[in-house]
Amino acid sequence: MGAGEAAAALGIAASTLYGLARQRKIPFVRLGDRLLFNVEEIIESSRVPAENGKTQFSLQEFKNPKSAVQR
Repeated sequence: MGAGEAAAALGIAASTLYGLARQRKIPFVRLGDRLLFNVEEIIESSRVPAENGKTQFSLQEFKNPKSAVQR
């Protein structure tokens, strides 16, 4: 899906989505001059293991990429 639709699905601004793609923090596909995003892949790529071994989900870097902890 396009950036606007993906950003809306994730609850972030399209400019934030483009910034994360430019930094290679999220998966995307380039089709000509367009960037296409798969929201499910973005969500899966943001999962981080918790201390108890279970997977915990964090969208912090999507909501506020400047304050997120680097992985």
